[in-house]
Amino acid sequence: MNKFLKDLEKELKKLKFNEEDIKEILEDHKEMIDAAKREGLDEKEVEKKFGNPEKLAKEIHSDGTELNNNEDYNFNNIDSCVEVDTAEFNLVKTFPVLSKSMSIDISLVGDDLTFAKHDGESILIYEKGLKNIDEYTISFNNDILQVRKNKKMIKVFSFTIKNAEFVILIPKNIKFNNFDYYTISGSTTIDSVISNNCAIKSTSGDVEITNINSKKVKISTISGDFEISGVKTESFELSLISGDLEMKKALIQGDFDINTVSGDIDLKNVECHTVNFKTVSGDLEGKEFYPKEIALKSVSGDVIISNNNKNREIHILKEKSVSGEIVIK
Repeated sequence: MNKFLKDLEKELKKLKFNEEDIKEILEDHKEMIDAAKREGLDEKEVEKKFGNPEKLAKEIHSDGTELNNNEDYNFNNIDSCVEVDTAEFNLVKTFPVLSKSMSIDISLVGDDLTFAKHDGESILIYEKGLKNIDEYTISFNNDILQVRKNKKMIKVFSFTIKNAEFVILIPKNIKFNNFDYYTISGSTTIDSVISNNCAIKSTSGDVEITNINSKKVKISTISGDFEISGVKTESFELSLISGDLEMKKALIQGDFDINTVSGDIDLKNVECHTVNFKTVSGDLEGKEFYPKEIALKSVSGDVIISNNNKNREIHILKEKSVSGEIVIK
């Protein structure tokens, strides 16, 4: 398949893709080819699966042109949900950052978090209302920032008690290898996550996020609500148990997998390739929501899509339900 990748590179250059985009496209296809081979496909089957490089390059170019002409996907116009004011906070930790990439590992119980980028060159961690810093592990080793409530302290305190507020500021030029965040009952605002993998989980805590650019995004919640604006990702995995999600201005280049028990999903100005929606009673409502394909497995949850562009056909792959339905209008 080296010839396929070289031919694809040549065709992309003909269509005047920039070097950065070409590198990203080739890396993505190499990963997919390697994955296909691991699944047992031989060379001929892989060639058949990925098709003609010239045709593929034109399809990628067509998709990109269509999206770039749509003002709804201009993420630069999305205002940050974060308002940073550290006047009443105490600076508890400062870590210099020597590389351009790092990972985030944050797990909090009952604490509020504000997470954003700043113009400085160090990681700054502020707190307010913290009774004892020894209750937490706060470290930066091997390019991994860890902020965690110690397990023995989790057993002591009720999840309903507000313990502290944290503000974490990261240098603007940093990209995250992994962004892992888990909260129990705390309120969270996050802005500007550029990463390979982004996983955010909440139990009864509300989360607001702006500006995610990640290869993979995984969101899960039990009774906590999510509000997200500005997403660009290759795949998005969403799991809801009674919590709701509102998302606007999102480009999901691959699959959008949704599993919900009773949580509702509200999408505005969102595009993806395939939606796999599995629900017990939660509904999905989309306005200017443009999947190419949609599959529904439902007990009583519905999919209702209202779009202005009637020329963009949505193909229904599967509609298996007791009383739920797909309505496109």
